[in-house]
Order: sequence, then structure tokens, then C-alpha cells
Amino acid sequence: MARKRNRRAPGEGAVYERPDRGTWVAAVIVAFNDRGQPLRRTKTTRTKGEAQAWLLEQQAALLGGAQLGDTSTFQELVDAWLEAGETLRGWKSSTTSSYKWVLQRATPHLGPLRARDIEPSTIQRLLLTLARGGASPALVRRVRLHVGMVLRDAAKKGLIPRDPVAVIDPPRVEAPAIQRWSEDEIGKVVRHCLSVDDQVSRYTLVALGTGLRTEELLGLAWSSVDLEEKTITVERVAVEVEGRVELRAGGKTDAASRVVPIDDITAGALARQRAHVERLKDIRADVNARQEELGRSSPAWADIDAVFTTSTGTVWGRSALRSQFDALQAAAKVTRIKLYATRSTHGSLLADAGVNLHALAERLGHTDPRFTAKVYLRGSNSTHRAVADRVGAILGSSLVAEGTDFRVPTAPSDASSGAESS
Repeated sequence: MARKRNRRAPGEGAVYERPDRGTWVAAVIVAFNDRGQPLRRTKTTRTKGEAQAWLLEQQAALLGGAQLGDTSTFQELVDAWLEAGETLRGWKSSTTSSYKWVLQRATPHLGPLRARDIEPSTIQRLLLTLARGGASPALVRRVRLHVGMVLRDAAKKGLIPRDPVAVIDPPRVEAPAIQRWSEDEIGKVVRHCLSVDDQVSRYTLVALGTGLRTEELLGLAWSSVDLEEKTITVERVAVEVEGRVELRAGGKTDAASRVVPIDDITAGALARQRAHVERLKDIRADVNARQEELGRSSPAWADIDAVFTTSTGTVWGRSALRSQFDALQAAAKVTRIKLYATRSTHGSLLADAGVNLHALAERLGHTDPRFTAKVYLRGSNSTHRAVADRVGAILGSSLVAEGTDFRVPTAPSDASSGAESS
């Protein structure tokens, strides 16, 4: 009677040489199919040591519960990860779109590959390909981060033995300089805005006076503006998702929903903007009435209560706002800054004025005051001048304390006269 052959267990493997090819092969049983036949993974290496190291890594992963028989491709992992984020983790649509946009830089290269076959060298080649193709270091860094998030999730579920991204260093990215207008430039902008008084001018005054984010300003509703109490309640944002604008409750962080007191200039700009919106409503009503008489249709006024709006009441688009904001800067003859830099100008201005850090963080909607300090506590020219003057006062007082009649030279010709008189 023939002896029954013992079934081999997952994790059993071997390393053997292929002399004709000058390589070594490591093989390991990772699972069994429905017919009881073993499913193996193999790896061809240049040296015996590399093959043994790979075999040990696979065996350790199997002992840890990894499902190395899984054949999911990277694209399948990405799709499942994005779907789980939306349905199980409650991601906002803008978050999902942002992740998807970044991962689309990687899927043409990694998408068809089985996730378990992706090595650190695969990730390294991807990042090099992107960099050589003109991608910025910041984008390459984001691709590495997001690919790592997908593969780390797969490793936690045991679908791959380990996260191959973890050993790849991210590219170095220089921290961008904080853009802001100087105090003199702020004065020029405010004077220009008050003299022109169009919608982009009023937007700029409100942005400078509140420090609100761009999406908070574009999503601002009149129901959130109290001109009597001079407050703005931040409770809605306008975000662009795949080419369309969505109005969404809340904000960027848990601290984003907040009440922001406003000054007289900001309140005045909002009062004039309200009158402007009412005029737009009247014009739209007249246009629609005339079109209806002619048997034509025209867009109705969008009842979304927007503060900064188009001629039909819809949310003001960023591209239109950006072009008008750039034209405003050129007309005011100030340094050109990005749209969102009105926020850093506001924060830096208050930080220079010595506003309490916690109050500033709350006003800006920051969760952590340390972030506020890191970003905004950078002195302006006037602040540095005040520091220099203070140092001079201290040095001068030390001379007085010594009881000398030393006179501080103020010009090169005075240098020889600064000695004590005899």
C-alpha cells in the first residue's frame, strides 16, 4: 500500500541555484487552491543571500497572518481604499478627489502590477520617472505619501508582506516663503479699494479685515453676517470638486467654524456689497421678465444667499476672482501675491501688533496655536526696526550707567570724536 504523502504547509520553501542563468531562486508556498494544490511565490535574485533574505521575509509575513496568495493589483487596492474612505471613514468628496488626483500620477506606472510584487525599487523608479518628467518635488513627495497610505493599508490587512514605501526617503521640499503685503502696501490697497469700490475691492477689504480662507469667503452667506453686532459666523465653505463648486457646511478643520468680530471698514464693505447684491437681484428679475415676454428662458436668481456672487446669484468662481484680484494689485502698484495670501497678510499684521497668540489662532480657525506661531510670528520690517531701536536704547543706557560722557557717532566723520574728552 502506498504511503499517503503529507501535505506541505504554507511558509515552506526553498532556495536553489540556476547555474545556466547565474541566478538564485527562492520559492515559498503561500496558500492552496480549491483542489488542494499549493500556490507558490518565487523570486529570482543575483545572489543566494538575497534569495534567502526574501524567503525569510515571506515566511515571517505568513506567520504574521499575511495573505500572500492575494493577487490584487495596485489599481484594485486604490479603488477599494478610496471607496472605503468615502463610505466607511466619511471622507468629504473634495478629500477623495484630492487623493484620486495625486494617485492618478502613480497608477499608469503601478496600476497593473500585483501589489505583492511592488518592491522599494519599484517605488524608487516611479519617483525618479515623475521627477525626470517635470513633476515638482512637492508633487513627487505627495505621490510617495499617498501611494504609501494605500500600501500601508494593504500591509495592515495582510495583503502584502510590508509597506515598500517606508524605506524610500521623501524628496526634500523647501518650505515656501510666506507671502504678504507690507504695511505700506496694505495702505495702498485699502485706498485703492475704497476709491474703486467694486466687488473685488470689497472682497479684498473683507479678506484683509477677517483673515478668512478663500473657500470661507466664497461660501459666506448673508445669514452669517451680522452688521449690527459686527460679526461674521464661519459655517459654510465653497469648494471645487472635479470642475464643479460645492457648498458644504463646516470648514477645513474642527476649529474652522467660528465667530469673527469685524472692524468698521470691513463692516462698511459688507454693507455696500449687500446693496450691490440687491441691485443684481433687481437686474436679474427685470432681465427674466423681458425674456419671458419674448418667450425665452433665462437663468433664475440662485437662491443660495451668497455674499460674493455672479450676476445670477451663483458662487463667484475662483478663476474669475483670481484674474480680477491680479488686476487690482497691478492698479494699486503693490507686490503681486496669491489669492490666499490675504490671510497670511492679516495673520502677520496681527502677530506684529502683539495680538494674543491663542486669540489669533481662534480668529484664523487654527486648531493648534503652535502652527499659528510657526507660520505668522515672523517680524515685518517695522518690527525689526523697532527691535534695532530697542537694542540701541539698551546700549545707550549702559553708557549712561557707566557715568561716561561718551557720544555715540552717527556719521563716519564722528568716529574720531566718540572718545572721551580729556
